[in-house]
Amino acid sequence: MQNSVLTFLRENSQRLRLERFGDLAGYSAVVATPRFKASSHLIFFLLPPGSQQAALVAKVPRIAGNYRQLEIETTNLINLQSIRPTGFDSVPKVVSFEEYYGYRILVETAVSGQTMRPAFVRRNREFCLELGLSWLIDLHRASRTEGDTGQFRALVQAPLTKLEPIARATGQNSLVSRTQELVEEISACSLPFVFEHGDFSSPNLLISDSRSLGVVDWELADKDGLPLVDLFFFLTYIAFASSGAMRPDEYLTAFERAFFDSVAWASSYIKRYVEALKLPEAAVKPLFVLCWGKYVAGLVKRMTNHNAGELTNGQDDRIKWLCSNRYFLLWKHAVENIERLNLTWDL
Repeated sequence: MQNSVLTFLRENSQRLRLERFGDLAGYSAVVATPRFKASSHLIFFLLPPGSQQAALVAKVPRIAGNYRQLEIETTNLINLQSIRPTGFDSVPKVVSFEEYYGYRILVETAVSGQTMRPAFVRRNREFCLELGLSWLIDLHRASRTEGDTGQFRALVQAPLTKLEPIARATGQNSLVSRTQELVEEISACSLPFVFEHGDFSSPNLLISDSRSLGVVDWELADKDGLPLVDLFFFLTYIAFASSGAMRPDEYLTAFERAFFDSVAWASSYIKRYVEALKLPEAAVKPLFVLCWGKYVAGLVKRMTNHNAGELTNGQDDRIKWLCSNRYFLLWKHAVENIERLNLTWDL
């Protein structure tokens, strides 16, 4: 497959105007295989001769014909780059998305930088927080649109339907019903749509040599997404990384300190985002619950897509894995403690 990707690019270099990336004859490729359960493709980093920095990135489905996620990412990147006349240099640009011998290959420009790994966060916590917050505010201001109530209700309710199999399979009916009850409060708020990334954390965040932020992997994005959700996810990643959390109890402790303690440090960043986007404060708690319910619903959707069949009962290995997943634990903690979410913004 590695040779096929390079052959495709060399054969179509002129048509795709790839001369701007140099002579492809000397290019090499490094393949990465994502290890998470729902991963559906392989990633090829395409390096110019003598360089350790990729100029292009190619993504290929693991199984021929299973290219839906790449199709979504392609559409998202095209929509995202169209928001501004000059696009976003911090985000990949689509070079090609075509079939080659039964495989759809997505080729995009590479975004340079080192991954915002936990070790980097621990050394540069405030810098990472400011960088991520500023980037999100900039994107969400630029992509902000106003939708009608029907559109918004559909967007909010859609992920909740994915939680219903969890209630049936685990007996967590009260957790799902309480989530639905809390989220219903959003209907009374006037909220904008924003371009939501959907997984705003490492390894999707890259810090360049100039200390700017690059953001990759847009297959979970939504151009008509929810405000605040990316920020909650990012702040939680920073909480985990800066505390060195590795076990479920450590994840919950870091989560508690960031959002629920009397001196919850995440509160001031939430305030700045809310003020920048001019969001109603009444929407913050429902969106916080929805953030984690939405992420768990996404895990359910991807698991069932990749492992045909609905979740069944407590003996299902997928259910066992899901209930031990840190984001399931965060969702449960958020719902059960939502009244304690610290929004005292005079810290």
